[in-house]
Amino acid sequence: MPVSDNTKKFIGWLNNYLVGHQARIVQAMRTEAQWEVWLQVEMAVALNSIGIAVREQKYDDSRKSLDILFVERSSQQTNQLFVIELKAESLKTNLVSGRSMFSALLSDLDKMQSLQVDNLKNKYSCSELTYIACGIGSPSKYEAIARKMYRHNPNATATINVAGQYGMYYFVVEK
Repeated sequence: MPVSDNTKKFIGWLNNYLVGHQARIVQAMRTEAQWEVWLQVEMAVALNSIGIAVREQKYDDSRKSLDILFVERSSQQTNQLFVIELKAESLKTNLVSGRSMFSALLSDLDKMQSLQVDNLKNKYSCSELTYIACGIGSPSKYEAIARKMYRHNPNATATINVAGQYGMYYFVVEK
């Protein structure tokens, strides 16, 4: 399912950021010390230069939160809300918190689509909502994982990029 031009532009920004910081990301990956949290902070700081980024935003009254909420302000006085879940694979185990990348991304897409985010749309005065499950890790399995994701979630759109020592992919669902 094709995504909007605005979402393509945002995915391009994310991709350029991640490729442009490849050396630091690979160094962080090698620490094996919860580098996903480090990347969330780094990305949120960078995103604040182009909009509003909030880490660990609560979805609702539950304990569930999203990794990064980003509000893009456009010149047409409309705002787009991006709900981003980030998964970072261990170089040592090729797992994400003990799970496969496929399982972790699928779980995030399911979580994002099942939770109520209308309150967040209203809070930030957003007219559009885009869910992005972003995975970063070993590039060797990405094609197979993308095919599995398509079979399980045909409404998602995927973009895959391999940058040197790691690969990135984004599964997007627009509402």
